Amino acid sequence: MTRRSIRWLLLSVMLPSAALLYAQSKPAEMRSRDSKEMADRGAVVFQNRCEICHFAASSEKKVGPGLRGFMKSGKRGAAPRWDTATVTRLIETGGKDMPGFRTEINEAQLRDLLAYLRTL
Repeated sequence: MTRRSIRWLLLSVMLPSAALLYAQSKPAEMRSRDSKEMADRGAVVFQNRCEICHFAASSEKKVGPGLRGFMKSGKRGAAPRWDTATVTRLIETGGKDMPGFRTEINEAQLRDLLAYLRTL
């Protein structure tokens, strides 16, 4: 076998393996498809934890920004992109004036809340 063919063989094995490992590193609940039931449960989490500072049906500021369409637009304020990973991190650890909720909500509630936020 030539050096070139060995490189191609290694590359053809390593790339799919790396992609598989990356996909498995994400929590399963973040890869699942959202259902209406998840979004409905997420709406309750939002009402109990988020509604005091955020509007759901508006992009107007309350205490924090209104959340209507913020996960659909792709950009908001200084954040480069409001994707699931960014929003998850913000919910868990908090932000400038926002407390973190890592100890306040469990993984299922976070998954449901994200499903609801994607519907806004």
